[in-house]
Amino acid sequence: MIAYKAFQKNLSCLGFQYKETEWNYTEKAACRKTGFHCAENPLDCLSYYRNWRNSVYYEVEAAGDLDED
Repeated sequence: MIAYKAFQKNLSCLGFQYKETEWNYTEKAACRKTGFHCAENPLDCLSYYRNWRNSVYYEVEAAGDLDED
């Protein structure tokens, strides 16, 4: 699934350090607690990271056991 994700400028989110050129995994998503969340609508990212000067926004591919709640 293609989606959109906001990060801090160093590509971290809620304590998880993402790597740009590889798959990032977690055993148990717990999406809102661990940062493993994304949005189908790119504008939704702005509700989490409103300060665009200190954030970066990416198109991402979400795969695996997805919870769309």
